[in-house]
Amino acid sequence: MINKIGDDYFINDCWHHRIIYNGNLLDSIEKWNTLTEDIIGGHSIASDGGVYICDDTDGSKIRVFKKENSIFKETQIFDNIKGRPHFVKYDENTKAFYIISSMEGKIYILKNNNGKVEITNIKTISEINNTYTRSFNIIDGYMYFVSGGGYIRKVNYIDGSFEIVESYKVPDNMVGMNFIEKIDDYFYLSSYTNSNGEIAPMFIRIKNINELTNKNYEDLYNLFGFDGAPYYISKFDNKFFVTEVDVSSSIKCFEVNNNEISNIETYYYTKGHTEESQKRKQSRY
Repeated sequence: MINKIGDDYFINDCWHHRIIYNGNLLDSIEKWNTLTEDIIGGHSIASDGGVYICDDTDGSKIRVFKKENSIFKETQIFDNIKGRPHFVKYDENTKAFYIISSMEGKIYILKNNNGKVEITNIKTISEINNTYTRSFNIIDGYMYFVSGGGYIRKVNYIDGSFEIVESYKVPDNMVGMNFIEKIDDYFYLSSYTNSNGEIAPMFIRIKNINELTNKNYEDLYNLFGFDGAPYYISKFDNKFFVTEVDVSSSIKCFEVNNNEISNIETYYYTKGHTEESQKRKQSRY
């Protein structure tokens, strides 16, 4: 994932077990600063402007940081967060952080109480329990979970019920979804694997997600020049960003105006993986 919080850009360098940050996207990666190297395969970071929270996916932890006098310090660790915590998002509407446990269908709800973060509730969505659900997004006042059990789940979270409002069947070739985002009139969807568990990455957009199984979507994979798997989508600097993992690594940047995609750019592209990179990935497993 790439994100911008305040004036800092953050990259969750998942397979290298670190989060790095910098003041621009022009410096080489070697010049970026390191927030933490203690995580194992973490995927995301979010902030309310006071605290910074990241998932430590295979460390089964949630980590909390603060920035004081331009220096980041780790201030809290929540242990025993089972089921691979995989994605964190801060919601201004409810003043809460939400973290999904990708294998158990649990949503951890955290709040910042004057600088001290507390887990205020844990909700379980039974329909995605024991399925693999990498992430969710908040779109038009609802949470959309992708895509455990072969469905996108639209969930009412604001009232605290976490009841499913609607379910959308996904096609077999996109069962292993990574993320969903709404941009203008389209839903943008990234996926990693098909129903057989084979790596078959896709990046599409569609106006009506009820039409997914009819494959009535626009395939954007080649337009963006992907080699690997498109992953999380984020927005900042009046642009959209999508990270790429697996056989190639990069960050794609693009603009959308009146549904027209333009100015596609690529940052930090790497074809394949060096032996050193592979060793670093395997070093924590």
